[in-house]
Amino acid sequence: MNLEKRVIKEATLWPWIVASLVLALTLGGGAYLYFSRDGRVEKEGTAPVLGVSTSWSGPKVPITLFFPSKEDGYLRREMREARQVQDKSEQLKLVVEELIKGPKTPNLVPSFPAGARVKGVYMDDKGVAYVNFSRELVSEHPGGAWTETQTIYSLTNTLAEDFPNVKAVRIMVEGAATPTIAGHIDTSRPFVPRQAMNRG
Repeated sequence: MNLEKRVIKEATLWPWIVASLVLALTLGGGAYLYFSRDGRVEKEGTAPVLGVSTSWSGPKVPITLFFPSKEDGYLRREMREARQVQDKSEQLKLVVEELIKGPKTPNLVPSFPAGARVKGVYMDDKGVAYVNFSRELVSEHPGGAWTETQTIYSLTNTLAEDFPNVKAVRIMVEGAATPTIAGHIDTSRPFVPRQAMNRG
């Protein structure tokens, strides 16, 4: 009798066991497909972001630099590009850095000694740009009154050309006023642009 009841009970439970297994497999398969699809969508959505090419140079602006000419020693313009930044002092510094690199045009010569570096530029509310150079501006300068003049006005005319708000330029060395660059011209005062030095 007990055996008969047991067989009947197992026969009654069996359809429920099968149904439970089918339901579990269905839910499991559905979950797998759902999450697999989500993973693919996420990858597809993020892939273009990871693949974006970033330009480290950033936007550039045209600038005019003035260098001495081999022919007569007067200043000639050379067109170039500089990285564009929002900070005005940093933009001034970038232009001076390009000037210190020297010319690319064959008939022009550098106006600064090779070892000189610009350490910072500041412009006051009167339009005076204070340009702070490393000591090499003085120690490595070749000397001569005309060469000293070329250095001063190559800098002054360049900044006045590229920045209309610059009315004058004051040359500093290692954060302090310097009486002269090479012993010929008084550099303890600001210099205003001198268009007579330009020859095109």
